[in-house]
Amino acid sequence: MDDDNADTAVDPGASAAAKSVVTSFNNGDSFKEPTFILDKFLNKHLRYTRKSEITTLCLTAENSIKKHYKDDSCIIKIRHLPLYIVGDLHGDWRQLLRIFNACGAPGEKAYLFLGDYVDRGNRSVEVACLLICLKIKFPHKIYLLRGNHETDQCNSVYGFYEEIQSRFNHGDSIAVYKAFNKVFRCFPLVALVADHILCMHGGISPKLNKLSDLAKIKIPLDITTEDSLQLDLLWADPSVRRDVQTFEKNVPRGCSKLFSVQDVYATCERLNLKLIVRAHQPFNRGFGFFAGKRLLTLFGAVDHAAKGSYAGVLHLQLEKAVDKKGKSTGKLEIQAGIILFRPTTKETKGKHKFLIEFEELGTADVDTEDETTQLERMGKMPTEEEIREAMKD
Repeated sequence: MDDDNADTAVDPGASAAAKSVVTSFNNGDSFKEPTFILDKFLNKHLRYTRKSEITTLCLTAENSIKKHYKDDSCIIKIRHLPLYIVGDLHGDWRQLLRIFNACGAPGEKAYLFLGDYVDRGNRSVEVACLLICLKIKFPHKIYLLRGNHETDQCNSVYGFYEEIQSRFNHGDSIAVYKAFNKVFRCFPLVALVADHILCMHGGISPKLNKLSDLAKIKIPLDITTEDSLQLDLLWADPSVRRDVQTFEKNVPRGCSKLFSVQDVYATCERLNLKLIVRAHQPFNRGFGFFAGKRLLTLFGAVDHAAKGSYAGVLHLQLEKAVDKKGKSTGKLEIQAGIILFRPTTKETKGKHKFLIEFEELGTADVDTEDETTQLERMGKMPTEEEIREAMKD
């Protein structure tokens, strides 16, 4: 790494995109789009047009992740709230900046990203570099899970490798591509938030019987297509068939499993969970529910499910609990909301921030995308008794 006293001026040889990021991190407390500066650390490491810089960045990230995840487990535990949870970004650089603008500056706010940072979009290098930088700088505020596209089986085919090839000469592109995938191997697969909210990229698995099963999976990790718990965590999907009672082969994906409503209820009961949060599938409105809202799917990129599709970010926080009469119980409970992002052609336009209050679980999902009245009340997290009762249905 460069010395801490190194010159922080923007490298004149850096690309316009790199200059934009470096000059945009403002040392002030407020986050303003499109200019924001983190500090000279990011300035040093966002000159990604140089092979040596990006490979050093990845090596630094790999060492940093190993340092903070000393037990090498694929599951991390996040106990502090508030927290923002973000789904697939797929190289949507502008949307990542919009998320920080609406939700708060990285470092000041805590973020959990659910994977799929690369492929499909044309700014995967920027997205990956920025998130890796932020992970190094704020290891206890920025959490990066691995998605199925953080594997060379996917990102060699769906755009990431091609993007790197277009930016670097042949020899350098191979080194950069390998450096990225080496650090991706170190990303954990699962996060347990506030002891009762399980987050992953893909979905649940018939091989997930207890939380200790996750602790047995060690990182760095090579993902194969063989039937395994780790494959399901990256690839599994909820089944759209109502007659499915339990796990079955995920034919559309060509690997992993489809899981049923009953599988979600059973997993919540078995692992003492109140909610499962995943990514992996786009929705026109940016999020979707399954299994009586015991499972939430988020998608972080706009215009992905279809032209005009939204992105959704989950916000979790602790608030004082009140009884039916509105009086404080003296306890804290998890409250959650979803911030929706409307597609826009300008970074400074269309930042429709919709904080959705959770007051009553079980009300109907939002069916329309009215940008002026985007509210849904979702409610408190279900109790274990409620989950058991739901399983009887």
